[in-house]
Amino acid sequence: MKQRTLRHLPSFRASAALCAGVLLCLLASPAIQASDEQLSGMKSEISRQQQQLNANAKKLNSLQAELKSQEQSIASIAKQMREANASLAVTDKEIQVLNRESQRLEQLKLGQMELLKELLNSQYRQGEHSQLNALLSGKDTAKMDRMTVYAERLSKARTEAINELSATDTELQLKRHALETQTAKQKALIASLAADKAKLEKEQSAQKKTASAIRRQINSDKATLLS
Repeated sequence: MKQRTLRHLPSFRASAALCAGVLLCLLASPAIQASDEQLSGMKSEISRQQQQLNANAKKLNSLQAELKSQEQSIASIAKQMREANASLAVTDKEIQVLNRESQRLEQLKLGQMELLKELLNSQYRQGEHSQLNALLSGKDTAKMDRMTVYAERLSKARTEAINELSATDTELQLKRHALETQTAKQKALIASLAADKAKLEKEQSAQKKTASAIRRQINSDKATLLS
């Protein structure tokens, strides 16, 4: 009996070893499965972060292109404003010159009118006095007539000078009105350009903040991927 037991001992040991191996495999299988799931999860997270990194990089590139375009637009508007202000300054000087010239013409016209008034008054007084003397003395009135004709010609010349001054002043007034209209348009243009520039600068400021936030996010994603 003892010999039969000894003969079956190797077979028993082999069976036990097999059972132990199967048991170890059964015990190890959940750990392997968990490790595969973790690896898959890590790969998925890395892929997600990489996609987010790429998406943010595209956003940043797009924002930088917009910022560059805005910078060019702002520079263009600033140039237009400088040109408009320079043109406005020239127009203002022209208006000042016209105002001074108009004042000068007005003074000349007033002077001519005063001379004409004095001439007419003098002519009227001399005419009355000469006619009275002629009637009282019975002398020839030829000399008196010549003085009258001369006075009339002089008064006519004065009147023509006044009319010419008035016409010149009217022309100046029309030109000044045109310049003032141009000034109003330039000021409106400058105000419009200033509003456009302010709007662009506000948008640019907001986009710069967004770009900075995206850069920080990109740096954070890169650090996460490298860790």
